[in-house]
Amino acid sequence: MPTFPNARYLFAKQEFEYWKKLPKNEIEDDRAGIKDSVLPVFNAGRVDLISVNHSVTDEVSLIPTPGHTPSHVSVFIESQGKQAVITGDAVHHPCQVAHPDWYTLADTDKKTATESRRALFERFANGETLVIGSHFAQPTAGYLTKGYGGYTFRT
Repeated sequence: MPTFPNARYLFAKQEFEYWKKLPKNEIEDDRAGIKDSVLPVFNAGRVDLISVNHSVTDEVSLIPTPGHTPSHVSVFIESQGKQAVITGDAVHHPCQVAHPDWYTLADTDKKTATESRRALFERFANGETLVIGSHFAQPTAGYLTKGYGGYTFRT
């Protein structure tokens, strides 16, 4: 039973197609989470399957950041001349800003995950876009700048 029975749930179609097969190469906890929390919402007819480049509104859109999972996305927000990006699982720790090649064991494609991080950092290392690290301990948000042969995260 969906927690929010009147909500519409947006799932990237390619990502959903991957996970609904409950791939054996993924850890059991992830497969269990799909069975427990994702498939029931889909089976209840509450899901809209969208592209990895989907625009939710004029202000909120998705950015493909594959690698952690095959069709992972981050969320880009732009409003009133300000920008923010929610990294999701593309970045797990601020140290990956300085070392984008440091991957997590949960990354399904380590090379692609590294490329996605580098592209994300390059795009938003302007010192003005608020970067929200979904897995960062406090402070979870800050700004990226380019320098010292790489990128720096500052709060």
